[in-house]
Amino acid sequence: MIEYPLELVGVFDRGEPNLERVAIRANLVTELRTFFLGVGLRKDGGAFDPINDNSFWLGQGYVGPNDWIMVYTGKGTPRSSKLPNQDYSIYSMHWGRNSVLFEMDDLVPYLYALDHVRLPTDMELLIQQNRALESQN
Repeated sequence: MIEYPLELVGVFDRGEPNLERVAIRANLVTELRTFFLGVGLRKDGGAFDPINDNSFWLGQGYVGPNDWIMVYTGKGTPRSSKLPNQDYSIYSMHWGRNSVLFEMDDLVPYLYALDHVRLPTDMELLIQQNRALESQN
């Protein structure tokens, strides 16, 4: 059986402002910088369609086995804490949305990793071209 580094556990306090959050549990020591959360529309058979313009980068840093990541859909300040007599940490992150995301049961979170990203071969040329286009407008 494949052991994924991060496990998407679910949505808690769905539809509740300032409480709604997506829970993720780490199974392995994991670098977060390639991981994102997205929002999808549930389809039959366990499938979903991604919804454009709804993703959250988990940021820089590492988590260890059994650590928890709580991504609150509202605004707030990131925090980490270790509970007494526990061997794991809880990391709280905030999506920064003005309203809840998962009020409808058909909206589901999904977790994905970008392991291959391509940039233009000449990034400086692309930046210059974009600046030239912007100055024309």
